Amino acid sequence: MVACVLLTQPDGTMQCTVSTFGAMTSQLLALSDWLDTLQVTDVAMASTGVYRHPVFNVLEQEGPTLLVVNPQHTRAVPGE
Repeated sequence: MVACVLLTQPDGTMQCTVSTFGAMTSQLLALSDWLDTLQVTDVAMASTGVYRHPVFNVLEQEGPTLLVVNPQHTRAVPGE
């Protein structure tokens, strides 16, 4: 899976950081650690059937606010 983090810099510009992770539990935990390192507090994930469940389950335990959204709504997000 591909994760994109958008960070607003002090000057108002957006920084996009992209990383790829696998679907095994250890790799999902690495995703969680990566998000924590970047101090991500809110996560939006596409509602792509059952494929989102393992990701949701791991991230739910770790703390960020999770939103399951319509993929058509996330297409307008920079970096998507």
